[in-house]
Amino acid sequence: MRNLTVLFLACGIGLAGGLSCTTRQAPSSSTQPPASQTAADAKARKEQEAADAKAAKEAAEKARKEKAAQAAEQRAKAEHDQALAVAAAKAKKDKDAADAKALKKAKEDADRQAKAQKSNGSAPKSATTNMPSGPSATPSAPLTKEQKLDNLNSRYSHDEISPQQYQVERAKILAEP
Repeated sequence: MRNLTVLFLACGIGLAGGLSCTTRQAPSSSTQPPASQTAADAKARKEQEAADAKAAKEAAEKARKEKAAQAAEQRAKAEHDQALAVAAAKAKKDKDAADAKALKKAKEDADRQAKAQKSNGSAPKSATTNMPSGPSATPSAPLTKEQKLDNLNSRYSHDEISPQQYQVERAKILAEP
């Protein structure tokens, strides 16, 4: 720090009418702090700057870790969702294949049974021959799908038709418009 000297100029008019001026130097002890004070201030500033830098570094590291954790969580969720989609697709494919296989087997069994009945000389049983006789045997209005399925379930539960016949007739009813 530079040392500045301040001078004061005092002028006045004397009794004789003359002008008199004097100069005086201002005290300089209050303008400059002691050397120990400036060293302590510099040390405190350095410590504060170091603490601020450390805090900024820790905050940046924390933000980086949080971002990495969020990214990992998003990846795990995406992988889980994909695994669920694959499992659902596989289950649907397996169900469709099992349904197709059961329908094919039911048709083959029904064909085999029809051929066996033809070779024995008896006519194959139809849905109308297994229906109970009486006033309800000839309904006045056509049956709905639900009524047909109920009738089919009743016949199946009373062992009037085989499981293969049940599957074939059920497929026919469900295929109707």
